[in-house]
Amino acid sequence: MNKNIIIGTSHLIFVIHVIVILIILLGSFISEIRLIYQSILIITIISWFSSMGCILTVWEYKLRKIINPDLELYEFGFIDFYLRKYLSGSARPKFIYAIGLFFLITSLGINIFVYGFLPIGYVNNLY
Repeated sequence: MNKNIIIGTSHLIFVIHVIVILIILLGSFISEIRLIYQSILIITIISWFSSMGCILTVWEYKLRKIINPDLELYEFGFIDFYLRKYLSGSARPKFIYAIGLFFLITSLGINIFVYGFLPIGYVNNLY
């Protein structure tokens, strides 16, 4: 595979990841994207339970590792990797995982409690 395509794809995954994080952080406040918000929360929770992290992190790392085999192990995930890279900081991976999962589940629960499970509401409004 072409090196530029791999680099471009890994950058695209990074941008998508940042957008997903912004939607997760702000989606509850923007009613127009509430269906997308709930869907992303559900997909992310499933991903975190099935792989101990986000699938976007795995994809981005695998692509970046093809380009740079000496790349530091991305074992700590997206947040910790970029904390280390740009801010010389770090957090314990299990702490990030626990806080992240708690935030995702709590956000989804509060959102469903306040607004209902939107996919059902949208389906009912179609008829």
